[in-house]
Amino acid sequence: MAIILVIAGFDPTGGAGLQADLKTITVLGEVGLTVATALTVQDTQGVEASYVVEKKIVKQQLDRLFSDFSIDAVKIGMLPNAEMVNFIGERLSQHHLPHIVIDPVIRAKKGFILNKATEALVKLFPLAELITPNLDEIEVFLGKKPESLEEMKEAAKRLKNFGAKAILVKGGELKTATDVLFDGSDFYIWEVTKRQLKPVHGTGCVLSSAIATFLAKGLSLPD
Repeated sequence: MAIILVIAGFDPTGGAGLQADLKTITVLGEVGLTVATALTVQDTQGVEASYVVEKKIVKQQLDRLFSDFSIDAVKIGMLPNAEMVNFIGERLSQHHLPHIVIDPVIRAKKGFILNKATEALVKLFPLAELITPNLDEIEVFLGKKPESLEEMKEAAKRLKNFGAKAILVKGGELKTATDVLFDGSDFYIWEVTKRQLKPVHGTGCVLSSAIATFLAKGLSLPD
């Protein structure tokens, strides 16, 4: 069985964060390992507070996991501050990990800031096989929110310059839900009619964890 390490925040509702990641990996038939970077106080309506886990605790957990498991993929979610971002980057650089997927979590749906270190986060991108920003996160990184398919493709090309091997731009909030994958040479586009108009939190967590799991299973990125 493939082993996927998740480094992310804790959501007590289970709808996002580590719990959603772990449920996704388990449903797909593989083994999930989890290290919490922050503990959030939230319900399905929004985030009230967030508390950073001490770096020494994160370090001890990672050290034990890396010494005991052969990890096939890593999914990175919420990294609450620059110290945590830099630390995670240093630790991952010390290991030869085949697949790293970064979901660049910045803010919750109601606007609560979950990551105050976007400049540091960008420095992690060269470690990633894939980053999965949504349109709001792209606005933070590039200063402009894509509003069309062509603007999503242009944003993907600009984000590729930060060093990740591939970019998945998520446009679920558009009238026709559209995702754009750019691997540096080719674009892959998926457009679907929305099945649910009500906002749901945790969809980015589930998607990025699923992608990391399927990469660990041996599928290609477009697949």
